[in-house]
Amino acid sequence: CLNDGHCPGNEYCDLAGLNRCQRKKATGEECPAIGGNSHCESGRCDGFHCVDCFQNGDCPGGQYCDNPIGQVNVCRDRLANGEPCQTGDDCASGHCDIECVECLNDGHCGANEWCNTPLGERNTCEPARANGSACGRPAQCQNDHCVFCGFSGSLCSSNNHCP
Repeated sequence: CLNDGHCPGNEYCDLAGLNRCQRKKATGEECPAIGGNSHCESGRCDGFHCVDCFQNGDCPGGQYCDNPIGQVNVCRDRLANGEPCQTGDDCASGHCDIECVECLNDGHCGANEWCNTPLGERNTCEPARANGSACGRPAQCQNDHCVFCGFSGSLCSSNNHCP
């Protein structure tokens, strides 16, 4: 062969090895720094080894590019809530707070829900509370009104008055 075009799709032209078509290399196998992409099944060489990915967009849907220190980059399934993460891209939910969580703020929850962020526990989307229920902020209430009502504390209200 004289170039990769002379070889079947699962092979490359090894110009350093008597111009013979060779099997493309799997993730983790060595590849040359110059022209190495064509030597890899994934089409990606980091200059030393074939890798699955350089960034999340290189992976199929539902996966992220994991680049552990001292290892080759590989595509992995996004993590479930409760699993340790580095960024939101690692998580199926898209939200990371040391571990994958359902939400980081109220905007990550559905209509009539709020993001409960208890200290030392996992963040979750909770249903909005009914009028007369205790609250700490408007998003916790079905009508978005959390009113301070003296000794009763703050309560959800249908308006800005105590129920």
